[in-house]
Amino acid sequence: WHHREVTATVELEEPTCRIVSERNVIVAVWRDAPTVSQIRAVTRVGRARRAIHQDGVVLVNIIVSGTPSFPEEVREEIKKIYQANLFSLGACHVVLVPGLAGVATRAFLGTVSLLRRTNNPSRIVGDLESALLWVQSCATASGESWRQAELVELFGHARGAA
Repeated sequence: WHHREVTATVELEEPTCRIVSERNVIVAVWRDAPTVSQIRAVTRVGRARRAIHQDGVVLVNIIVSGTPSFPEEVREEIKKIYQANLFSLGACHVVLVPGLAGVATRAFLGTVSLLRRTNNPSRIVGDLESALLWVQSCATASGESWRQAELVELFGHARGAA
């Protein structure tokens, strides 16, 4: 298979959040709890990618640090994302936060997952390797070809390692 150069588009660059996109995958790296404007940025990028990729888009949230604080207005914005059905190929939440903050973050994401009114695939994992396999299967379900090496590169771009 030909290795395509991953030319991730940086969609948002803030100290606590970096969002990149490539083809039908959007990766958001979180260094603290999301703000309303950051969640709206995810929605904006999701809508733009969905317009190009009618077969669907995958969202990957990589939570690397921060305090699990989700005020009501943030929860409302997250609910709107699910209602808009932007990530029909799936949403993967990678919680790399250690300790109680990680447990609280996983609990919140699990609750959000249960409350969503959609059958879209959703997964919460604790490591990037599990995320890679799952995201690859979701992203390629639409006919788009993704190699693991390309996703590794995209995750690296998202984390600012490129």
